[in-house]
Amino acid sequence: MTASEPSSIADELAGQLSPGTVIKRDEPMARHTTLRVGGPADVYVEPATEADLAAILQFCGARGVNSFCWVAARTWSCGTKVFAAW
Repeated sequence: MTASEPSSIADELAGQLSPGTVIKRDEPMARHTTLRVGGPADVYVEPATEADLAAILQFCGARGVNSFCWVAARTWSCGTKVFAAW
C-alpha cells in the first residue's frame, strides 16, 4: 500500500463508484479463489459495471496504489478468474 491507508482508499472509492459495487477491507481472498487460498486484501472491490472497473483502474493508477485486489471477472461472468495487483 502506498502512503494512503486502506480505510481512506475504501472511503474515497465508495464515493466514486455505483452503489452496486462491493467494497470491503481486510477481505480474505480465500473466499474468492477456486482453491480457497489467499490472505486478506487490504481493500477488496467487486465492480458492478464496466464503468466502475475503469474508475477503479484509473484511481489506482493515479494514486500509485500497489497493493489492491479485486475480482474483475465477476462483472461479466461467474468464472474463477481473479485479478490481483500488488
